[in-house]
Amino acid sequence: MSKRLGETIAQQEVAGLLHAVRRPLHTGWIHCSASDRPEHDRAQVMDQWHRARGWSGIGYHAFITKSGVVQMGRDWGQEPAAQEGHNTGALALCLHGLALERFALAQFAVLQALAAAVDAAHLLRWRGHCEVAAKACPVFDYRRVLGLDARGQRQPHGATEVHTAGTVRLFDRGDQVAQVQQALCDRGAFLVVDGLFGRATEAAVIAFQTRAGVTPDGVVGPETWAALAAVDG
Repeated sequence: MSKRLGETIAQQEVAGLLHAVRRPLHTGWIHCSASDRPEHDRAQVMDQWHRARGWSGIGYHAFITKSGVVQMGRDWGQEPAAQEGHNTGALALCLHGLALERFALAQFAVLQALAAAVDAAHLLRWRGHCEVAAKACPVFDYRRVLGLDARGQRQPHGATEVHTAGTVRLFDRGDQVAQVQQALCDRGAFLVVDGLFGRATEAAVIAFQTRAGVTPDGVVGPETWAALAAVDG
């Protein structure tokens, strides 16, 4: 499958792109673009920036826009040029953005789907650029977004055991929020498990509480924890 720089990559096309790769793959690298400006939100701009640095072209294989569109970057059969000394056997993905609060949920959802599609063909170790460079890139918690274990591999989706914890509510953050989000996802919600209790998490909590016969107030207290821990969820 041949795609040009900036063309949209649909999830069902990932297998075709990977099928054409004749080099071994073992690592997926996650980057952010270090810009939130709308005019920079496309793969062609990354290509221009990287050529200006003396590279042969864009260093990433895929670029995820703020709207959640995946654009073609470097040919997937070529090594990336995105993390010096760690390009062999790698794929490199970049999300447009710099400020943590400006990343879009659509970007995280697409990153999850893209990583799942890649892992269906090549079980990769997923890492952030910050692991091998003195940079914060990517500035978001990619390990939590992708559900990585200590080895950097994505964990298979399945129901997680729920442990009753303290009350969590809108604008809270931390491991307890992430546990709520994962439990809701296991029971049919579609959320980014990022440990941030935003409006999307609140809406998912209210929807679950309504189904479970718990007061639908959007606050995860003892009754809601108990409902989440129930076998029939």
